[in-house]
Amino acid sequence: MINTRKLILELQTAGLPVNECSGDGRIGYTTTPTQEQLDLAAAIVAAHDPTDFDALSAENTRLRWAQFAAFKGKNPAEIHTLVQRKIDSWASLADAKADLRQWLPLLIAAAAWSAIRDARTT
Repeated sequence: MINTRKLILELQTAGLPVNECSGDGRIGYTTTPTQEQLDLAAAIVAAHDPTDFDALSAENTRLRWAQFAAFKGKNPAEIHTLVQRKIDSWASLADAKADLRQWLPLLIAAAAWSAIRDARTT
């Protein structure tokens, strides 16, 4: 049995360029994987435990928020500069897609939180 959401997180946490996974363990990659990446993915699939998704989800969320530590204490112009540097570093559409999947939901959440906080203080 495979928990596809959990397996995708496990593969992505290992740094593999994964964007999808099927119930039978077939993996969709964002870029062509190296043999080393294929071997790592096979080992992760073999060791996959479909239970305890919540603990992995919580850790993944914590790791994603930690990526935003560079934004702490920055004004909007400084954050824009950081994000623009990241965008400029994209070598392919797959790189952009991978970053946007991580960054966009958090940026939207941060903007919404800021708007709600500002509305409460006025």
